[in-house]
Amino acid sequence: MLLQVNQRYYRSTDVTTGQPTLLQVNRRYYRSTDVTTGQPTLLQVNRRYYRSTDVTTGQPTLLQVNRRYYRSTDVTTGQPTLLQVNRRYYRSTDVTTGQPTLLQVNRRYYRSTDVTTGQPTLLQVNQHYYRSTDVTTGQPTLLQVNRRYYRSTDVTTDQPTLLQVNQHYYRSTDVTTGQPTLLQVNRRYYRSTDVTTGQPTLLQVNRRYYRSTDVTTGQPTLLQVNRRYYRSTNITTGQPT
Repeated sequence: MLLQVNQRYYRSTDVTTGQPTLLQVNRRYYRSTDVTTGQPTLLQVNRRYYRSTDVTTGQPTLLQVNRRYYRSTDVTTGQPTLLQVNRRYYRSTDVTTGQPTLLQVNRRYYRSTDVTTGQPTLLQVNQHYYRSTDVTTGQPTLLQVNRRYYRSTDVTTDQPTLLQVNQHYYRSTDVTTGQPTLLQVNRRYYRSTDVTTGQPTLLQVNRRYYRSTDVTTGQPTLLQVNRRYYRSTNITTGQPT
């Protein structure tokens, strides 16, 4: 076995076939001969692109790297894929259908064309909300983002969900039942309405204790926390622990 080391390349003889492999190393590319087929593979490395010959089909693959885009030739179909990268958008050609996909990136929104239906999806990004068109139904989903709340329209039922965020509580409408859930957050307690039974749960947080109403039985549980003890009422028997 021979491993030559100099400024141009590393060379090694394959111990199975006795065929040489060659890996050239310089500023332009790395080259290696495939030990199975004897075909060369070429990976060019410079400022513009990386290129490699596929060892199965012999077809070249090309990944161009510069300020504008990354381009690659699909080794199965021979069709090019294109991902353009600049300030406005990322664009890629789908290797299956040949249809382009487009993801526009700027201050207002991200837009993408669905590769299956050809319908656009839209995700708008600004100070108020994120909006996206569902690729299955074509119905819009809306997630509003501001100081008060996050709002989203459920893509299945078209019913809105609401998560209000402020100093007092988080509120959300359950997308299945339409019933609201409420989680109040302040100095005294966290409160939540159970989406199944509609019964409230209460977890009070202060210096003395944590209190919670069990969502199954409706019985309160009490865990007192201070220097002396922890106390809890068993939710099944009602007896204190």
